[in-house]
Amino acid sequence: MKNKAETIGDKVYLTYIRDFDKGIDETYNYRDMHLKSNKLGNGLSKLGVKTGTGISMMEINSPEFLFTVFATWKLGAYIVLINTALKGVTLQYIIDHSDSELLIIHWSMIDAYLDIKDELPKIKKVIVELNEAPADFKLPDGMISFQEIMQASDDDFEAEIDFEEKSYLMYTSGTTGPPKATTFFYKKSVAGSALQTASGLITLFGANKDDILFTCLPLFHGNALQITAFPGYMTEIPVVLSKRFSASRIWDICRKYKVTSFNLLGAMPQFILKQPERP
Repeated sequence: MKNKAETIGDKVYLTYIRDFDKGIDETYNYRDMHLKSNKLGNGLSKLGVKTGTGISMMEINSPEFLFTVFATWKLGAYIVLINTALKGVTLQYIIDHSDSELLIIHWSMIDAYLDIKDELPKIKKVIVELNEAPADFKLPDGMISFQEIMQASDDDFEAEIDFEEKSYLMYTSGTTGPPKATTFFYKKSVAGSALQTASGLITLFGANKDDILFTCLPLFHGNALQITAFPGYMTEIPVVLSKRFSASRIWDICRKYKVTSFNLLGAMPQFILKQPERP
């Protein structure tokens, strides 16, 4: 990341659509991604995060999601990506089973944590991401705001990274029993998998630096993260990110942001095709 910040720092990597209808969006170049993840990394380090620390995350599609992944990797820790719809026993199982010591959670999901917090003895700190929180939202006692952590220095730091250690976990839905963890290791996720998917993006889809990728799929899922966000970063192809899928807005988004490539799942194309024709 430091190399990209120094060599192509001004090049836009991410455009985030915060509110399409209101015309609110944000852009982040390669320098921004490096410095923002440095801030978070330095802040997390002060909380005791180090090589091998587990961090569970429940966060909407957002720049903060990617800052967290990159900061975690810079520290040699591992991130547990959690389906934001989960609650109750399944959510408790994943957080506990993953041996997470920290939880980073979007303010809108805080009740899901509060309902099970007494059953999560391994969690030492809870960090709440407050973007777009209502004015009357009260941070629960003992919790820290993500935005406060982001006030840390953006200076570079060094951490020992063991490439044999895990870097992130994704859990199955648990339809046939307890959710099972798919574990990615530093040697695979950073070096192998990212380069492999980046290569596939170019060779299979003919993508190049004139393209613009788009995803509306959840970043906690492998598709958005491993087929769009990560390879886009590696190949220096800009990525447009929205919070969620909208069949009625997707073509307007593509036109406005000059998107050339996106992928969908299951019945999503049918929802798009059922939209009424319009200019």
